[in-house]
Amino acid sequence: CSSGRYAGAGSSECHLCDGGYIPDAAQTSCVACPAGRFAVPESPTCTSCPAGFYASAGSSECHLCDGGYIPDPDANRSSCVACPAGSFSMSGSPNCTLCSAGRYAGDGSSECRFCDGGYIPDDEQAFCFACPAGSFAESGSANCTLCSSGRYAGAGSSECH
Repeated sequence: CSSGRYAGAGSSECHLCDGGYIPDAAQTSCVACPAGRFAVPESPTCTSCPAGFYASAGSSECHLCDGGYIPDPDANRSSCVACPAGSFSMSGSPNCTLCSAGRYAGDGSSECRFCDGGYIPDDEQAFCFACPAGSFAESGSANCTLCSSGRYAGAGSSECH
């Protein structure tokens, strides 16, 4: 048989493997492409998915992960895994990116956000918490600021009075 085709035992005709499958070494049957790789019909080999894409075993094409998810490196890029809290990814990104100072993101986020005034991100930048009484934070601040002498702010304040 020509490249990309197979003939079953006792068969005189050569056939194409379905998408996601390639002929075995003896060209007597078809075998599935492994996870993270794909094949179109008539392909003699499986091809690796490009960065940011995934494919389950036996796939005829690769797929983009949604924003907040990346191809799972521990599963041979056979599925998508959520970016951890404090990081984000855009659709098709091969890696999660840490949030910059003053921003936060929960698990599976496609963007980092500023905390509202009076709130700052926790150390892992996973959520926002209120500034304690006697301090304030403007929206997007990474730290709470103490009020100057003679001024006061309740917990979660964006300014001192």
